[in-house]
Amino acid sequence: MSDNASTIIADRIIHLAWQSHSSEHGRECELSGAQWAAVRFLARSNAISRKPSAFAEFHGTTRGTASQTLKSLESAGLAKREKDSRDGRSVRFSLTEAGDAIALNDPVLSLKEAVQRLPEAQRQSLGHLIEQLTITLSEKDGHHCFGCCHDCVHFTPNARETNDGICRLDDQALPVDDPSALCVYFEPDC
Repeated sequence: MSDNASTIIADRIIHLAWQSHSSEHGRECELSGAQWAAVRFLARSNAISRKPSAFAEFHGTTRGTASQTLKSLESAGLAKREKDSRDGRSVRFSLTEAGDAIALNDPVLSLKEAVQRLPEAQRQSLGHLIEQLTITLSEKDGHHCFGCCHDCVHFTPNARETNDGICRLDDQALPVDDPSALCVYFEPDC
């Protein structure tokens, strides 16, 4: 495949994101693109990742901008701030009930629906390819590699057949109730 073909693929991925975000669906609450990104991040990340610094890295912005975006959601009643139980110096954010309701109108859900229409094998292949791209870029740029607990070296599923498990990050046994949530401490289980 030529460099130009790879560039076109990258451009089309970016276009998909913008196309789905520019949809009229979800625009009635008038959130900015950064605010939607924050709502999406809080809705889909695990509790230990919902810090301003993690959102900043995930969204590719400064910590100050990320903090201001999260504060704007807090002021609008869409997010709430809590002290981090593991580190009393930092805070974590989570969505309020109103924030959860807004997340149901996320304009990017149209992209999720398009992906859902793909055959299962194609969805799995696409997911694997996106994960590979994420890992490659994070290694190249020295950023965290966001991923899901169920694919992480720190995750140990419970012995019984449930969807939960334990995160052994920093040799602690942190309960994981949603292994499909995004995590800033993800390390691929290769």
